Amino acid sequence: MTINEQTKSESFLCKQEVQYHHSEQKPLTVRCTVCPYITTHTRYINRHMKSHVPKNRFKCNVCDYDCAEKHYLKRHMMTHSGEKPFPCQVCGFKFRQRGHLKDHMRTHLIPSDRTIKRYECHDCDFKTKWRASMIAHSRIHKDIRPFTCTVCQHKSIRKCDLKKHMLTHIKQRPYHCIYCNYKAYRNYHLKIHILSHERKKLRDLKNI
Repeated sequence: MTINEQTKSESFLCKQEVQYHHSEQKPLTVRCTVCPYITTHTRYINRHMKSHVPKNRFKCNVCDYDCAEKHYLKRHMMTHSGEKPFPCQVCGFKFRQRGHLKDHMRTHLIPSDRTIKRYECHDCDFKTKWRASMIAHSRIHKDIRPFTCTVCQHKSIRKCDLKKHMLTHIKQRPYHCIYCNYKAYRNYHLKIHILSHERKKLRDLKNI
């Protein structure tokens, strides 16, 4: 990283983030008691809890999503439009949320900071470097599946899982076997299939 890139990276982070960058002290993690939302700032949890108060709901005109504050709806609409207004000043990668960009900016700082898993699950031993990953993981324990298939109403915990599920409807099999004509919806299924070829090779070698 050049000096200019380092300067851009550090100048973007807020004062609290820079303080953490120079210290290995693990920040406090605050969790919502209703949904998987987590934050390292106590002032944010109070604002978030208002979203669970059933009044003046703002509804998405594309899906069933609704929320208590207008800025949450605006942020949600970006998932439909594909808009990502927060670009990284160092590498150009774009994000929908400023918090996700701040997480990403740490990857341009000290290499050792990249390995710190600051988010810990309170229900199991899972740890992660990324806030978004912890939110997705928390849905597993609460069985929250916010992503719904428009064809069969199948519900997924993560958006990427829903995309994989949609492949079953459009009959697209992007993962091809290098030994035969087999094609799979998921890479995991392809790996299992390839093992059958490897086992066959071992059997053939034993018979020689």
